[in-house]
Amino acid sequence: MKVRSRSTGAVITDREFRNAHPNTSFPKVLTPPLLDNFGYDPVHEGPQPSGEAWQYAAPAGVEKVGNHWFTKWKLEPTFATQAEQDLYVAQWQEAHAVSPVPRLIASGVFSVADGIVESIGAASGIAMVFPLGVGMYWLFFTEAQPDLSYAAYVSSSSGQINVTSRSTDYLEINVNDGGVPVDPAEFSINIVRSS
Repeated sequence: MKVRSRSTGAVITDREFRNAHPNTSFPKVLTPPLLDNFGYDPVHEGPQPSGEAWQYAAPAGVEKVGNHWFTKWKLEPTFATQAEQDLYVAQWQEAHAVSPVPRLIASGVFSVADGIVESIGAASGIAMVFPLGVGMYWLFFTEAQPDLSYAAYVSSSSGQINVTSRSTDYLEINVNDGGVPVDPAEFSINIVRSS
């Protein structure tokens, strides 16, 4: 427990108060009325701020709130220099960095017969598929993308499938078998963003 002298403003401990009055017998707990008789007020523990891992709460004197005195606290750096703190913060942030989780922005399974996309199964984020020729398709997004920072994963029931061109509005897909354009019976796409 700490107490504050009304005359000097000094804050001392319970033991220091007792030692300052050697010829006085005090009860185990110093009560506010008893302290009042000696010109002192009890100092209650104020709330300590919580900071970052590289900070600690340090005493910052006392303050009067209403009719009571409370300890004050402030955040102090744990490190002696700003360079030490900056190094610790950088290492901590690197160790606790969270990789962005890719989110699916478009997907679909498409059936093709005689160069025509006959059906679109389980499509999301794809507004339309437009065949340009044998083994060549444009897939239009339902909403324009903010940039080209997306990845497209494609698969085909036959031949090799590749994304040959992309924009914020559509993708161009080509399917070929040994360099020869072919229409697969089915192809699928999943488009993801990590930002």
